[in-house]
Amino acid sequence: TFADLVPRPDVVVYVRAPIASVVERAMARPDPPREMRSQDRAEVERCARRAAAVYESLARALRIKHPVITVDYPDAGTAWRRAAADRVVARLLALGAADTRADAIGRAS
Repeated sequence: TFADLVPRPDVVVYVRAPIASVVERAMARPDPPREMRSQDRAEVERCARRAAAVYESLARALRIKHPVITVDYPDAGTAWRRAAADRVVARLLALGAADTRADAIGRAS
């Protein structure tokens, strides 16, 4: 239902990261959102898992009508991020050339 209510994008770039990485980044933030300030690691992990499930569902729902580029983001350095960004840009340019297939970036082969 939510996917039917939100404005439709031309393309969705969905970046997935390991839950452990998301939790580490959330715990290390110097300016956490108010609702996260009093949470312990287990609560932050539960929240991250719920959010990941929502984003997965949303990406599946959007994929029905729109291209979704999925970037699986491992704990990697700057070189990997630049290469992934280059692949996303190339895919966006290909989509702009009337290619409407979804793609996955960064998945292990």
